[in-house]
Amino acid sequence: MAYQTDVVINSFPIKIEYYGFIFFATLFSYHIYYLKNKDNYWHVFYSIIGFIGALFFLIKLNSYSYSILFLIVILSVSYFLISLFNLKNKWLSIYKLFSLSAVWFFTTSIFPLINFQSIIEHPLFFTHQFVFIFLVCFCFYIRDEVSDGLKSTFKFGIIIANIALIILSLIEPGWLLTNTVFLVINIYIYKKSCTNLFYLLFVDGLLLLQSIILIWLHF
Repeated sequence: MAYQTDVVINSFPIKIEYYGFIFFATLFSYHIYYLKNKDNYWHVFYSIIGFIGALFFLIKLNSYSYSILFLIVILSVSYFLISLFNLKNKWLSIYKLFSLSAVWFFTTSIFPLINFQSIIEHPLFFTHQFVFIFLVCFCFYIRDEVSDGLKSTFKFGIIIANIALIILSLIEPGWLLTNTVFLVINIYIYKKSCTNLFYLLFVDGLLLLQSIILIWLHF
């Protein structure tokens, strides 16, 4: 998705250190979340590898990148602390979902930019990216974090997000296929429990498919 942003928005490719940092930082953030588990040997190993790799590429980034990373770090740490201390509250659950969505949005859509001016020049692209990422995060969030009783808390926001996705699909044909399929999947996940394979193929897979389509349309 970061490469998608690079192709669609930037007039020239970003340097390899951006992709290196995103890869290793993602590796670190994913595995550190599971360090609270008892059998965490592999998570410790990958957390260390991710931390070292992210640090190596971090020192090669520019000042714009550091300003975005500062915000990403604040959101990530707050999410991690709430999860670490297992804090249970309706508003904290809402905050966790939005902070998770914001972290992935900033990482894949804002961090790869050359400057802030691009956000003003392409408002529809960034609006779509946030709504799409929010709904993807929601799919995983109700699987991992939210009990059946809390699903109703998110119902109104999810309806609004789905409507926004439909409207955006009518504006940009490149989003139509993945958004239509994703809306069906989103409704299905909300009503039923799904396997990890289902998530891997149809939720993670749609992220890849959307990026491939948009990259292809812009070449």
